[in-house]
Amino acid sequence: NIYFDKYFPCNIREIAGIRIEETESLLEDKHAEVVGIGRYKDNSGQCKIWRDMIIPETAEGLYKYKDQFYSDKLCITVNQYKGGKVYYVGGGVDAKTLDEIALQIIQDNKIRHINAPKGLEVFIRDYNDNEWLFISNHGDKEVIFKGSAIEPYGTKVMQL
Repeated sequence: NIYFDKYFPCNIREIAGIRIEETESLLEDKHAEVVGIGRYKDNSGQCKIWRDMIIPETAEGLYKYKDQFYSDKLCITVNQYKGGKVYYVGGGVDAKTLDEIALQIIQDNKIRHINAPKGLEVFIRDYNDNEWLFISNHGDKEVIFKGSAIEPYGTKVMQL
């Protein structure tokens, strides 16, 4: 959609605290490097497929581009909004970078979580003062998790 007289990301601009100056498609064999800012300063990653050139309005930058043309533009931001936080990911960012941000969100908010192998979905639920794991294997191979075999495309419930 084209929104005349509005900067992207249009209807979420206020909550994201950014404006997007330009969006660039990246060729299939090309990528754009990103580097962390602040608490992520020692991290780096990359974007594939596309990238937004983000200008912060009220948001804080978490990652920016590392290239000769757009090193002053942000790729990932966080904005404080009405007692919460809005994260904006402006590109096809690699899984490692997204995992680092997700882990930080989990830690900052003291969210219970379980590290599980790829393809395994694990939910923690409380019942009668016990913690239970609901485990689903979305892959076509058996996965061993906490000493128990989870069949391909199978589901298991176990007490933690």
